[in-house]
Amino acid sequence: MKNLVNWQYSNRLAAILMFRISLFNLLLFFILSQVYQELNKNYFGVFLIIQFLAMFFYIEKKTAENENQQL
Repeated sequence: MKNLVNWQYSNRLAAILMFRISLFNLLLFFILSQVYQELNKNYFGVFLIIQFLAMFFYIEKKTAENENQQL
């Protein structure tokens, strides 16, 4: 029974990871297109986008650490 629960949990974890990866790919594509557009205008927009990306990576890292501690 315990193996079944672990298997279901790992499937759920894999689904969550795939969802996160697909969201991250969409976000990265959007950010890169925005950077390409902003480079023609000014550098302040690029700075804001880089700040947002750094914040996103920090949040993802912290949630991964919390999930590892719970396991």
